[in-house]
Amino acid sequence: MDTPTKAFYEHSNAHRINTDAVIIQAIRFEYPGQNITTIPQFTCNLLQYAAAGQATAIPVDDFKDQDSLTLKWRMYFPPVRRLDGDTGGLADELFYAKYLYTWQGHEFVMYLVSGRDGEMAYPMVINQYVIGKEATINELIMSAGHFTSMLHDEIWVFDQGFWMKDRSLWESIQKSFWKNVILDEGMKKDLIDVVQRFLDSRSQYEKLGVPWKRGMIFHGPPGNGKTISIKATMHMLYDRKPPVPTLFVKTLAR
Repeated sequence: MDTPTKAFYEHSNAHRINTDAVIIQAIRFEYPGQNITTIPQFTCNLLQYAAAGQATAIPVDDFKDQDSLTLKWRMYFPPVRRLDGDTGGLADELFYAKYLYTWQGHEFVMYLVSGRDGEMAYPMVINQYVIGKEATINELIMSAGHFTSMLHDEIWVFDQGFWMKDRSLWESIQKSFWKNVILDEGMKKDLIDVVQRFLDSRSQYEKLGVPWKRGMIFHGPPGNGKTISIKATMHMLYDRKPPVPTLFVKTLAR
């Protein structure tokens, strides 16, 4: 077990002060004289970048020891729509891992470390520690950071005071159609027409000097079609030429 791994497990099983400081010190001991760049995952997700085919990230496990370097949870995610026969899926949430990371012919050693030090319950602080030439790592950060900031079949969701990208919601929206919404046909047609007429009349608003703003409020008891109507509306907006981008505010509380 290398020094950073040993330090992480010892630190995680004891009183914790600052995971970042402990890991940096351990990596410096393991890789003396080499540059170490700390990259918060929420600003630049290197594993997501590699999963998209822009780089490669190969897990490094020390098989000489009984303990694997990787610390993770394997979680079950329920299906978005059970009516389609979907049974859900599995995904891993990583807390500690070591990778050989390759990008454009450059190789780096990367540690992914969860720093749950009690500062904030949400979002979880996950840092990526990359060992290699600083100039090349800076180029990697720029490229992967730009990729991370863009949407890739995802939608921005505001929840608990933070913005995050949600692919499962985007996929659910793509499967939501007005024809599947059980509402009075006249009401349904009126809802669709209100949105389409508003989007088609921007020039009229500008000509009249009126702010181009319009909103709809869906209200009623659970199960009366509010959520599916919103998703069907969002799908309709994506189908316009050009598509109309949308945001999803799940909660307003911080």
